[in-house]
Order: sequence, then structure tokens, then C-alpha cells
Amino acid sequence: ASDAAPIVLVFAVGLGAAVSWATSSLREKGAQPADQPPQQQSRTWEDTPREIEACRKLGLMVPAEAQKTTIIRVPNFLSAVEVDVLIEEAVAAQRAHAAGSVDRSAGGGKTTSGVWRTTYLHTGGLFRERLAPLHARIRRKIEEVDKAHWALLEGRDPAKLNFRTVEYHEYGVEGRLSAERHIDAGSLVTIDIMLAEPGVDYEGGQLYTPEADGSE
Repeated sequence: ASDAAPIVLVFAVGLGAAVSWATSSLREKGAQPADQPPQQQSRTWEDTPREIEACRKLGLMVPAEAQKTTIIRVPNFLSAVEVDVLIEEAVAAQRAHAAGSVDRSAGGGKTTSGVWRTTYLHTGGLFRERLAPLHARIRRKIEEVDKAHWALLEGRDPAKLNFRTVEYHEYGVEGRLSAERHIDAGSLVTIDIMLAEPGVDYEGGQLYTPEADGSE
């Protein structure tokens, strides 16, 4: 992604409390190219005692519980103009070295020039300050969907919740999340926003979410 135009752009936000260590997520997620289906494995999450203890202390679901929740899709959440503005701000932050970033190889290892780059737009409060209206709109949508479907935020002090991570992902050919069982540690809710149009901006690719019953 670093030395060629990316074909897939994804914006990911995790809402949670600022914590030093945690092991929970709204859903287990992974991504593989369409021609490389996920390896066969157990799709049911088995929590360790340490994970359970940490999650309970932080008031989070343990991964096995989170895996049973329903994914909610919100089509056309961002307008074309909002997507363009977000991309422009991300590129500007990269050029100004104002946000941290990591390049990864096809296997997921860190490298200096890879096929998957992640830029962390929460660096120094950049996303909140530079894109305040979008920050507020995403927060409202999370609260709206949570109230209608999960009630994970019910009874929590809004002032103690924040966007603990704001990530701008650029996937080139062979770029993918290679971890077989990925969780967003510390997040109550994760929202992933596609910034590229399938069949228009890129071909192929696959998002899969292993379900508790073994399906995908």
C-alpha cells in the first residue's frame, strides 16, 4: 500500500474506555482474499481465565459472549463527500507525519513497504479535532445502534467512553488480516466503514465473521 495506490480503504473505530490492557471485542473479525478461503478451524471462541477476569473487571463481554452478538449493517452511512474529506485528511496526516502508521506484508508482519498500511488517526486527538462533525456523527450512530440492538452502553457514563482507536486501513493486492482469530481488545463496540466501492474501486476480497455455531 505504501508504494502503490490501494484498492480497498477501510475506516475502523473502536469505542471503549482508555485502558492499558483488555481482551474483549464486539465481534471476532478477519479478512482474507476471495481466492484464499479461511482455514478450517474451531469457530467457537474459548476464553482463558485471564481473559475472563480482565473483561469482567472492565465491564466488557468476554470474546465467547461477543461472538454471539448480531452484526448490524448500515448501508450508505457516509456520503461521498464525507468519504472524500476523510481520505483527504488521512493523506494529509500521513504526509505531515502527524499520525502513527504501520506497514505490513502479505503475511501480516511489519515491514517498511508493504501491501497493507494502517494509519492511526487518533494520534494526538487528530480525528476528534480535524473531523469533529464526523467524530460526533459516528458516536451518535454507535449509540443509536447499540440502544436498538445490544444495550452494551446502557448505564455507562458517556464521559468515560472514547474512541480508543481510529484506524485508516489501505489494502493493496494480497493485503489482508492474517490472524485466524482477531479481537479488538478493550472495545465495547467496533464500527468498520468501507471507503471503497466493491466492483468499482476494486475486485475480489472477502470479509468473514466466524459465528458461534461454526458458520461464517
